[in-house]
Amino acid sequence: MSAASTAESADFRGPLDITRAATVVLDAESTVIGWSPAAAELLGYGSADALGRPLAAFLTVRPAGGTLPAEASGAAGPGPGPPSLVGNEIHVARTRDGRELLVATATCPLPGAAGAGGPGTPDRILVAAEVEALLHWESRIALLQGLATQSPVGLAIYDTDLRLSWSNTAYEREMGQPLAAFRGKRAEELYGAGSFVTPGYPHTLAGVMRQVLDTGEPVLDLHFLGQPPSDPGRDHLWSCAYYRLEDAHGHALGVCEDAFDITDRYRVQERLTLLVEAGRRIGTALDVATTAEEIAEVAVEDFAATVRVDVTRAAVTGETAAVGSPADMSLLRVAERSAPGSGTPDPGGPVDTIDP
Repeated sequence: MSAASTAESADFRGPLDITRAATVVLDAESTVIGWSPAAAELLGYGSADALGRPLAAFLTVRPAGGTLPAEASGAAGPGPGPPSLVGNEIHVARTRDGRELLVATATCPLPGAAGAGGPGTPDRILVAAEVEALLHWESRIALLQGLATQSPVGLAIYDTDLRLSWSNTAYEREMGQPLAAFRGKRAEELYGAGSFVTPGYPHTLAGVMRQVLDTGEPVLDLHFLGQPPSDPGRDHLWSCAYYRLEDAHGHALGVCEDAFDITDRYRVQERLTLLVEAGRRIGTALDVATTAEEIAEVAVEDFAATVRVDVTRAAVTGETAAVGSPADMSLLRVAERSAPGSGTPDPGGPVDTIDP
């Protein structure tokens, strides 16, 4: 897509914006006394052909067949109808070459006019645009509104100094406070203890965003591990995407962050992986001590920081003892393993160790 077409598609001025719409200046008798180039482009009449003629020569309430299309009837009649057309009047415009266009119009009275002026005195301004264009524009606005208020994906915009300038509702929930409370803060102030765990990328938020700003290349599905302010003390994992925001001339405005919390999904996947690994590695021998070692090896450190496996003496020696006797109740420790630096204390108890 070319830069020109990109700029065009990113133009969020509405079709009824006076800088884009077909604009007509009317006097108190609805005579055309002003005719914009956009009006000439829409209807095919130049200003010389339009000035001095009644508005009804160009806009009518009904088409030649006498029936409005279904979408226009729904928009103009009672009931919710297409939300984009609420507050706008629907007309049929006749073009110079005989075509009929369904258009939405809006009227703005001029200050101090109120029908008091005579013929030729500006009384109000009417703007018009094709209904189809208005519906298309409203769908884009609805998308933006949904991203800002309804999307489950956290969205944030950082300026070129990497200070947060805007966020959506999902991001505010994650922060546990309104945007006004953290606007202007740097990323590392919000998630100072977190880092990216995806290999091949900078570990810090600032490093990744600076890379995107400098290169213009977006990055997708980076995994960030940290603790949100709304849930301190508990690690979360996000899938993040970053892309540079630019104005219509290609100048960088900042970086947009999309972040979706995948903590629960990640933990489920970790458990499934652990179960698969356990099924592969545990039970390779019938020896109790070997099986206990396999359990400890699999469980540390993805499942536990320390694992100690104690079994009854009879399970190891094959000896049987009277139920409830000291011999029956005595335990042997057949395996023990701890993650480096875990420092988990032994709970103690009458446990002997098995002889190697």
